[in-house]
Formats: sequence, C-alpha cells, structure tokens
Amino acid sequence: AHFVNDVMTSVSSSTTGPAPAHAVPPPGERPLDITVFGCTGNAGRAVAYHVLRAAWDDRRSSDGDKKSSIKVGLAGRSRDRVEKVIRSLKDEIGIADDDENAPDARIVIADASDDASMIDMARSTRVL
Repeated sequence: AHFVNDVMTSVSSSTTGPAPAHAVPPPGERPLDITVFGCTGNAGRAVAYHVLRAAWDDRRSSDGDKKSSIKVGLAGRSRDRVEKVIRSLKDEIGIADDDENAPDARIVIADASDDASMIDMARSTRVL
C-alpha cells in the first residue's frame, strides 16, 4: 500500500507540472517494449504467453529484422522461476532454442515489497 500511495502522489503531482527530466526516460530510450510482472502466477503466465507469442509472430513477419521486433521482459521475484516460465512458454509456443526468430525474453527481477525494484522495472519498459 505504501508504494501505491507514493505512485499516486507522484502521478497526481506530475499532472500539476512536468516530472523531473531524470525521473522517467523517454519511451524510445527504454530497453523493453512490454514487461509482464508476475509472470510466474497463473494470470501473469497467461498474459506472458500471449505477449511472447505476439513477439515471435512479429519477429517472423519482419523477416528476422531484429530492430523491428518487440522487446519483451518477463518479471518476477525469483530468477529461477522466471527462467522456468520462459522455457515452458517457448516449448508451448513451439519456439526452438536455435530459432533465429526467437524473441528475446529478458528476465526482470522485481518484488512488490521493494519500491526501488518496482521503479527500476517501470523505468525500463514502455508498457507494464
């Protein structure tokens, strides 16, 4: 709840004036396009499946042009659990390890009880 209040305060104060330039990088400078937080839970995993599938379809339709592909982040508290989800999703979708069109699913470690990790995650992506 503390984090939500801080976010709400910063959101409401940002409507009265511009945010500091260092606070939020412009969308074009963020390394990820979409990050799914909580990908190890049932709902998050379902969302991650569809995001990863869309990224793979996008990559294949762009003839392997890596510049045009969707950059995906899958986030959770445990690196091991997120890695297992990525492997499992790639198997379900049918993405081979050696597939040159495989989307780059990056692991993001974040914990809802750690404000700094949540802020870092939000600053690294365009859509969360």
